[in-house]
Amino acid sequence: MHNLTKDTLNIFTSKTGPIAENCNFSGDPAPFLGFWQTMNYPGSSTSMGTNWEGAIRVPLIISWPGLIKSPSKNTRLTSAVDIFITFAEIIGFSLPSDRKFDGISMLNDFKGNQKQFSRNLYFLESDTTEIFSFRRNNYKVYFRTSGSPSCAGTAEEMLRPVYHQFPLVFNLDHDKAEFTNMTYDPFHFAQYCESRHEGIRYFSEPGLKSIAKL
Repeated sequence: MHNLTKDTLNIFTSKTGPIAENCNFSGDPAPFLGFWQTMNYPGSSTSMGTNWEGAIRVPLIISWPGLIKSPSKNTRLTSAVDIFITFAEIIGFSLPSDRKFDGISMLNDFKGNQKQFSRNLYFLESDTTEIFSFRRNNYKVYFRTSGSPSCAGTAEEMLRPVYHQFPLVFNLDHDKAEFTNMTYDPFHFAQYCESRHEGIRYFSEPGLKSIAKL
């Protein structure tokens, strides 16, 4: 007789963060509050419908007693697109070689073989190929920002997308609330870059194609 609890993989996650205009029923995105947006565009929120951390960062709780040690915690950068790739590896399914898959298997993480590595996550409009923001390790870069309606309602002009000639950069390790835009001091930001390929010159509007190759 199989031990179903031991041999069953359970994954709990969410599609998006809270919806602020639902007020008391919206949930709380803290500490991912998107202060830069709410300070510069009062009355707006950074909830679902935006690319701020509070809108896109969601819980990921995984249980597999037969493989994953409990309690354990993993801080590696992951995405929902990793789930399909992980399932494929678990069941031994060979993915088609005539196309590219965005995800990275989490199976080694389940086994406790946590290995940190550089990774880019891109955030695009659903019906375009335009990159609005991207995540590189602990850095989040915004080429375009916008807000969502708040509980109290928001004036239309506070929700309009804003394109930044020089993008916003936040260090999420030290600034989860996205309060301090590091590009106010580009030379200071450059000191935090892992290599010259992640330098400020790549974070300008003409550098989008270069960023995609990082």
